[in-house]
Amino acid sequence: MCMPTAKHRISVSPSDALYEALAALSRKRKRAVSSISLELFENALELEEDAHFSRVADDRLAAGEKRISHDRAWK
Repeated sequence: MCMPTAKHRISVSPSDALYEALAALSRKRKRAVSSISLELFENALELEEDAHFSRVADDRLAAGEKRISHDRAWK
């Protein structure tokens, strides 16, 4: 059985311009501003994670470490 996850609240005070952009996107997608905001937070965190792993990969490539093929890595 899957246990429900706890929801946490945060308080964010956007500038008027940012709120208007969120409201416009909310109207366009016919979803709540809070739902749109959460989706954008999630997307931003994914981009941060991608940037981190890209830096890790670049560091490894620059270090000249031994490489193995994708197929061999997943055997």
